[in-house]
Amino acid sequence: MRKLILIIFVGSLLSCDNRTTQQKALDEYNHEKAEMLKYERYIDSLVNVAYGVGDFRYQREERYNAIDILKKEYPQISYKLDSIRVELYKGNF
Repeated sequence: MRKLILIIFVGSLLSCDNRTTQQKALDEYNHEKAEMLKYERYIDSLVNVAYGVGDFRYQREERYNAIDILKKEYPQISYKLDSIRVELYKGNF
């Protein structure tokens, strides 16, 4: 009987969320902000690869792949990405 009471007590403590709605909202906001920063870093790294910044200058396949991913993420700038791809193909970039 004691074990059952202990299990119920521990279970009730684990399921109890004593944060206020403000704390919950702040936690959610911070989580969303962190996810947005993570996404921005991802896009920035794709742009760096597509433009051949650093070690990616001579890695054509990675640059083509980065351009393709960026075109999927941002179809409204595909004309710019196509021009980068053409210049890369010509060897000018």
